[in-house]
Amino acid sequence: MNEVGWAFDVRRIDLPDLTIDAGQRLGMVLAQPLFDLTPDADDAPCRIRDADRESQMLAIRKAFEVRAADARTRGVPIQFVVFPELSIPLGDPDGLSCVSQQMESVDGDVVFIGGIEGIRPDRLNEVIDRFPPASQDAQPVFAGGTYANLCVIAVKCRNLPVRWYYQAKLAASQWEQPRNMARGTRVLRFVAPGVVFLCQICFDHIARDGEKDLNATLCEQLAEMVKPETATLDFVFVPQYNPSPRNDVFSNCTSRFLAFPDRLVKHGDTAVLFVNRAADRQEPSAFGCTSIQYRPGRWKVADHDLGPKGYELTVGAGSDQGTGEKSPILDYMLWLASS
Repeated sequence: MNEVGWAFDVRRIDLPDLTIDAGQRLGMVLAQPLFDLTPDADDAPCRIRDADRESQMLAIRKAFEVRAADARTRGVPIQFVVFPELSIPLGDPDGLSCVSQQMESVDGDVVFIGGIEGIRPDRLNEVIDRFPPASQDAQPVFAGGTYANLCVIAVKCRNLPVRWYYQAKLAASQWEQPRNMARGTRVLRFVAPGVVFLCQICFDHIARDGEKDLNATLCEQLAEMVKPETATLDFVFVPQYNPSPRNDVFSNCTSRFLAFPDRLVKHGDTAVLFVNRAADRQEPSAFGCTSIQYRPGRWKVADHDLGPKGYELTVGAGSDQGTGEKSPILDYMLWLASS
């Protein structure tokens, strides 16, 4: 953001080998793990606290187990695995190595989307060296700041190697502003023959500069860059670490996005998926509310296909609850059908 509005550009990422088809029935695992952050760790804000790091590794493995089991049961590929903002540990233990191992073992096409914990820009070079971006546009680009909030998009196409892409958060929330979050300067728009999607990290979906939504600038840029034959946007994935997901500002911003008046990009055909940390156990509950929002017409979601599958993850001595259990850990299975 600068004196004249939002300063970012949209980059097209072509995925010609990805066979996911948004015109068919789609399966997704939306993981909603329970974890907490250390707000002001020594190395960077927004680090996953020590007691929760191993449970996050278990959550990654469990999500892919759920994907494989339900794919076998239903006989339909499950092609997206999505985790919340700031939910993937780095270092010890190494969540990205776990994601890489799981992705490499998958048959068929799959896309993993998940937020890594807070990291200093200088340390990010270590991550990029190990999981190099698939293209120059896939590099994370920042404007200033002392730590980064990133979403990783990993793409596996059949027998090809996993490709890595990095989406940086564009707008710092009120909580992140005093901690000097490095602002991203580009949005990645992924275009495959059968599906088009992008990712916004939590506050990016509702950020405003005066009277103008960040989403309005995004929609304007999408309209400028698309051609009629690629004028679709099937999914907007919004990983969150959001204690107040029921705030009307999210649904209001989504409604404005879906109703944006553009002749080329049919925003009314888009599904917006919010993937949040699990709800707290005490009342009133914070967090939770993993959800999908869309306008009537294109998408259909059967009631029995949306909701917690009942899986719970356990950890040993690392739990602070004294029971050996870290609960609730909910794996959501969502099936979308395009009418």
